[in-house]
Amino acid sequence: MFGCSGSAPFDVILLAFQQAARDKVDIVSMSLGSDMPWESEDPFQIVTKALESLGILVVIANGNSGSLPGQTSSRT
Repeated sequence: MFGCSGSAPFDVILLAFQQAARDKVDIVSMSLGSDMPWESEDPFQIVTKALESLGILVVIANGNSGSLPGQTSSRT
């Protein structure tokens, strides 16, 4: 989904999530390469939860610098 510049605007990323749901994929895996927080009101969190409610596993590496501690998962 990333263009030649190696990045994509948020709306393109959200559209890719929606396309994954339409395509009925089993897993969405991506590395965003940024350290943006995922808050409960964040559009990415909302779309991720929607995909998971459809049975789609979502795995995202959020940040490539290696300086952020911990892991998060919305799956139990």
